[in-house]
Amino acid sequence: MISSDEEFSSDIAAMIGASAAFLCPGAFSRTYWAARVGFIDGSYALNPSKKIMDQSFLDMVVAGTSEAVLMVESEASELNEDLMLALYCLVINLCR
Repeated sequence: MISSDEEFSSDIAAMIGASAAFLCPGAFSRTYWAARVGFIDGSYALNPSKKIMDQSFLDMVVAGTSEAVLMVESEASELNEDLMLALYCLVINLCR
């Protein structure tokens, strides 16, 4: 069972729940992962609370499997491409 509250966004939990549904017989045979990363005060935050995200310069959601990235969605404020790419790679390496 996956639960959510007012403090944390439920979209990542929903993606993980949908992935679990794929494990049922007759469904897809691979596991999916999803994660959100924020960037606050020069540090990254993996799956941060809504309160932390209100102060973040980045809201990036990445989803995939052990074999491939399936989705990347991001909104950033004044972050350079090198930092965005580094955070993207960090999320992939942490989740695979």
